[in-house]
Amino acid sequence: DRLFALIGAGYQRTDYKTRHLVSDTGRRQKANLYNISSSLLFYITKRLSASLNYSYRQNESNEPSEEYSGSIYSAGFHYAF
Repeated sequence: DRLFALIGAGYQRTDYKTRHLVSDTGRRQKANLYNISSSLLFYITKRLSASLNYSYRQNESNEPSEEYSGSIYSAGFHYAF
């Protein structure tokens, strides 16, 4: 009852209306952003909890200089009033 796991995923498609490709100014930039996340939440008391979190995101684009990916690790304490 004191340990919870959370997972999430997301997707965002962006078709830029005013951002043109560097290599072909006649074409507009498009991007696909994927995100996954997970958390472990442990209740120390009824109001105090600790968490470990991981998130990964990847941006794919038809503009190579705009592609990226990365991970974020974090930990925290949460208190409910």
